Amino acid sequence: MSNKRKIVGKPLTALFCASAAASILLTQLGEGVSTQSLEEFARDKDIPMQVFEDLPHKDHTRVYRDNIAGFYYDVGHNTWTTADLLSKQIVSNDERIYLRATVKVGSSVLIYPATLAMQLLGNLVAGDLNAYAIPGVSSADTCYINPPGDMTLVSFIHQFTDIPEEHLSDITDEVAPIVPIMAHEAEHCNLVLGETFKERGLKSFTTGGESNADNHYMKMHKSIYPQSNMDKIFFYTRAVSLFSRENIFDGGHATSLNVDAFLNGVEMPSREQAYYNYGHLNELIKKELLDFESDDDGAYYQAAYQAVQKLLRESDELTPFMRRAAEIYLEGVEYLADKSPLFTTSATPHKAQVLQGPLV
Repeated sequence: MSNKRKIVGKPLTALFCASAAASILLTQLGEGVSTQSLEEFARDKDIPMQVFEDLPHKDHTRVYRDNIAGFYYDVGHNTWTTADLLSKQIVSNDERIYLRATVKVGSSVLIYPATLAMQLLGNLVAGDLNAYAIPGVSSADTCYINPPGDMTLVSFIHQFTDIPEEHLSDITDEVAPIVPIMAHEAEHCNLVLGETFKERGLKSFTTGGESNADNHYMKMHKSIYPQSNMDKIFFYTRAVSLFSRENIFDGGHATSLNVDAFLNGVEMPSREQAYYNYGHLNELIKKELLDFESDDDGAYYQAAYQAVQKLLRESDELTPFMRRAAEIYLEGVEYLADKSPLFTTSATPHKAQVLQGPLV
């Protein structure tokens, strides 16, 4: 190895070891410095606690602080939790505690750099939308939430959908985007007594579970904010984001069919049906847009809008659920982006006519 590589390598190694040590120290001793209670966070962000009132796990929920201590606590906690679960799978005999502890410590050394990289990448790619919940292994454990960043409503819709800000409607609301996001994440923390981590994961972090988290917010929104349209904004932003981004399809968060059914009191698809219908519709849209050439003017969501209109007119592959998902996408684009060239130039289609809307 050359001297130059040694000179560069030593500081990097020292920096990595220091970050690992900071994560371990904060995880074991620094919860107060690195996190705050859900009630403290809500007070700091002017979120009424009624938003979380019907969540029995709220007193066991903490939120990472928006500082370097919060970041390293997050990395350390994720590493240690993953290592703990892995050690229990590898060493299933509860009496072999010393071997299990050895596996836990050894695996954490390997898990830490991957976790650190994933957290850095998540912050880079998702930005202010990088919000998630980490439930405990049992209902008695603390659940941690990584909160979203502070966003304007315009920035929230743009980041979620990739629709250019200049195309967005003049929508304002008294409720900040952080409210529905935190209500959603707090529902993920809502462990039921006796459920295992795996049981809760299967119920929560699936299309059906994500829909339940969205429905939790929809259910309580009007009782707290009777004059607000944030429920409608959130619903359509989520729906549009599924087809408006060229290289992304987040099927796990394809919640709009379930939320639409919940709000209208009609048949709700199972999580498998929701995932299949959204996935199949996405494939059909992508086939229509095989010749699409990407650019920087936000044209993809417009091309998807036109493709969806064509599929509704001509395709015989659409199930009733797929047709409703397609209609919701058109409704959402029309509501969120009324300054789009789709609707402001005579060369583009007029707004779609659909039979129903989820929120009035």
